[in-house]
Amino acid sequence: MRASPLLLAIWLIPVVSAADLVNGEFDEDLSGWSLPPGIVSAAWDPLDVDGALGSGSARLTNSGSGGNTGGGLEQCLAIVPGASYTVGGAAFIPTRQSGAGTATLLAIVRDGADCTGSFLANLGTRSVNSRFESGLWVSVSNTDVAPAGARSVLIQTRVTKFEAPSTFTAHFDGVFVLPEPATGTLQPTALLALLVLAVRSRH
Repeated sequence: MRASPLLLAIWLIPVVSAADLVNGEFDEDLSGWSLPPGIVSAAWDPLDVDGALGSGSARLTNSGSGGNTGGGLEQCLAIVPGASYTVGGAAFIPTRQSGAGTATLLAIVRDGADCTGSFLANLGTRSVNSRFESGLWVSVSNTDVAPAGARSVLIQTRVTKFEAPSTFTAHFDGVFVLPEPATGTLQPTALLALLVLAVRSRH
């Protein structure tokens, strides 16, 4: 049977597995993000990765009493297993701090909704290390595929400090999670349209 142009068009609709990150630019505040109780504090700061007036970044400070400890702002997103995602952003580590540490964008994938369930993978970026990359904005990104069973991903702007006692501060800006389009995959709406067309073709 010859496939109709409409059926072919439906089949080739790009599938975008949306992961709608909120306020990754930190234009005015930290809305859309949560900060679990712990050793890290967070505040909005006018320092912006593009130097834009009226915009800013998230400033995180780790003041924990121990070394090799961390935490940060978090946001939970729904994802689709088998889909490819690019996680990225920029980090700035001020110079002349009392302690050294890293700034890392984590993307913790879990098999439960709302970032619950078992850990499956980390799709996050490499760490920015204050010992080698301080005093400048460093852009990082990573593209990877969500593993089988994935339902959600926890994005965290994590600051980890090495020494105790000390404090360690880092800024994050331009954080993003971009789903990569895929073709030849049917979404439920496209499948329903195919069924309707199949029924109509019999009449």
